[in-house]
Amino acid sequence: MRKLIALFALFYCMAAHAQLTVFAPGPVPSPYSNEKRGKYLEQLKKSTTIFILQYRDYAELEQYEKVIRDAWKYTPYKIIRPEELPGYEGKTGYTFFTFGVYYTGKHNFMQHLTYSLWSPELNKKGKFKKQYFHAMLLLYPENNMRSNMYPYYDSKNKYDINQMGYLLDSVHFYNWNAALLRGYLLAANAHLQSASGMDGSRHFADGKLQALKKDTLYIPDYTRIQGRDKRGNYFMDSSLTTANLKESYPYPLKFLSTEQLSKLILDDKREIYYLSFVVDGSDKYVSAYSSRTGVLYASWHMFSWAFKDKDLARIAGSIENTAEEGTGK
Repeated sequence: MRKLIALFALFYCMAAHAQLTVFAPGPVPSPYSNEKRGKYLEQLKKSTTIFILQYRDYAELEQYEKVIRDAWKYTPYKIIRPEELPGYEGKTGYTFFTFGVYYTGKHNFMQHLTYSLWSPELNKKGKFKKQYFHAMLLLYPENNMRSNMYPYYDSKNKYDINQMGYLLDSVHFYNWNAALLRGYLLAANAHLQSASGMDGSRHFADGKLQALKKDTLYIPDYTRIQGRDKRGNYFMDSSLTTANLKESYPYPLKFLSTEQLSKLILDDKREIYYLSFVVDGSDKYVSAYSSRTGVLYASWHMFSWAFKDKDLARIAGSIENTAEEGTGK
């Protein structure tokens, strides 16, 4: 099991400034040179991508298989269980989608949980040296989960067996399931295909946002969670209602549970537009997705933790701005 963890959790401290970051050749900020990005993009194209899921996800393996088959076209792929991962150590021709952790800040106290696509860099003897990241998705754990993760300064090893086992087996994420994975893979696939990176430190808005003038933007209920009361129960922001948000966002919108949203996406009877919200450390990330094309909007806000009416106002502003661009104004 320790061998599994050693390979599974080799993330180093590399900051992400988007809910979904894609490192591809181009002008988007990256810790890698354009030459290195081009080199590893070619390596990715020739690889088979290995997908790891959380243990509970394998009960819905057929659902994940369909989502990955429909959304991930960039490479051949294979879904394996975490305990099978050591069998790929040192082998060439494979890239990996795995869960992991990295730390930032003074004394490495700030923890970031991710699902990332990476290529292994091997030394001259064919042994694992380090990871090259192609894409990184930030994950938003339920409020009580992060506090149960072992902090770096309390752990003898930066990525110990207990921490990684907990990440695979126990943590629940607001923004993770088969339906939501579909949107992330569509977006990563599109940006890799076009060799155009994506970084949420730069505001991103796609012209297809225009569809939201008439189509409903679905918002999962977890965005309204503000914290816990004295009894430990979650409480919601009661001001975040469709009626109260009409002034900030004058287009159709609807709050619903993650389960209801996921059913709409997986049924695939029509194109669904939905919001994704992530709190990571002291920052928040707000994105809008299409169930058939991927990310349409992304923004990053420092020192902000709650979803607010102004987040929807920014999306509404982007809808208007893309309309003006489309008409040449």
